[in-house]
Amino acid sequence: SSDSFLTGTFLGTAQTARLVLTGRIIDSARMLPDKIGAAMQPGLSNLAGAGDRDKSLRISVRFLTVSSLIAAPLLGTAVVLNRDLVRLWVGPSLYGGQPLSALLGISAMLTLLTTAAYHVLFANGLIKTTSKISLIAGIVKVVLLAILLPRIGLIAAPLTGILAILIVTGPGFLRAFSATFGATSEPRLRLLTRLFAAPLICFILAQLLTHTPATNTWAGVALKGSLLLGFFSATLLALLPSARGEVISALAGIMGHSDRLTQTIRIRARTLSATAHVN
Repeated sequence: SSDSFLTGTFLGTAQTARLVLTGRIIDSARMLPDKIGAAMQPGLSNLAGAGDRDKSLRISVRFLTVSSLIAAPLLGTAVVLNRDLVRLWVGPSLYGGQPLSALLGISAMLTLLTTAAYHVLFANGLIKTTSKISLIAGIVKVVLLAILLPRIGLIAAPLTGILAILIVTGPGFLRAFSATFGATSEPRLRLLTRLFAAPLICFILAQLLTHTPATNTWAGVALKGSLLLGFFSATLLALLPSARGEVISALAGIMGHSDRLTQTIRIRARTLSATAHVN
């Protein structure tokens, strides 16, 4: 919440409006994968209480991976579409520019991943540790904002958030995660690779696609967004074994649920038929 206040203080309220409106679509795209963590946390807490550390680690890593795989295409699409959306919504004068949009997308991705890690650590009882790390990161961010906003302008808002995560939150949460699950350097490297492979691919592609022709209608934006989301998702499926594995697992789960539902319906139908015959 300090971004808007300090931007208005140092750069004026007009710049605050540009910052907020340029980031609104990106924040909205982050909301869907953010919900996964809130839904998972009770289950993660129950799993941690059961004492099976290996299973807890396996499911926590999968939860973090799925959050990354879902968020990366959504945020990549939002970064590419942001120019068209803001211009159609509130006018071109309130679009903060592509560098600001790209940094807001990166900041949103890192924030989402650290929030997911927070859910895992919180579920494992590290409430005090995560609170201290978050407090220190907040202080670092506010100090950097006060220093950088007058010097480099509007892009300081997302940049300071990125720096606070890279300097404080990310390393602190990674150390806490390693201490909780006993992960050594090699598993930590594999975890980071799984978490950042999809965002890296999507944000590189997003920068290459930002100069695509602008669309001047909402229908055009919807079509362009659908095509971009499909392209990002297909690219991840083609390049990342983890993405293919999660899709296969999800399809298997859906088919298994469908089979169980069909079997239940058949059993109930036979029961009703037998009851009617007796009557």
